[in-house]
Amino acid sequence: MPGSRGGDFFPLILGILQPLLLRILPPVSTGLAYKSLWQVERAFRELKSGLDLRPVYHWTENRIRGHVMVCFLALTLEMALRRRVARLKDKVRYEDLLQHLSELKAVEIYLDGCRYLAGTELVGHASLAFSAIGMRPPAHIREMPR
Repeated sequence: MPGSRGGDFFPLILGILQPLLLRILPPVSTGLAYKSLWQVERAFRELKSGLDLRPVYHWTENRIRGHVMVCFLALTLEMALRRRVARLKDKVRYEDLLQHLSELKAVEIYLDGCRYLAGTELVGHASLAFSAIGMRPPAHIREMPR
């Protein structure tokens, strides 16, 4: 971990993730979501059922904080994706979209000293997830940095 103290890790992660979170969920939306406590509570229930979390036991404060931060980040990203998918003109159930995304597979290939990542074709509504967040789907074969 960066720095000499474990606590230095959290500001670093938040600094890296903040631009992504602000692109997906602007500060005004974040404030409104926070004020709507019932939505947050519902989202946590959905998070637990949707991600199939099992009990995780941590013994140090830093690990507990890390676990909570990762769960909150997953919740935030899930809710942002749900909202964006709901705004698409192609109506698709979020659960179906997740099923189609889960069918994507990738394998690393090493050839002539280069590393490549080869992925499967997008199936069903998987491409809509990329459209919803304003990204192009990844190429089927791409060279990876060393």
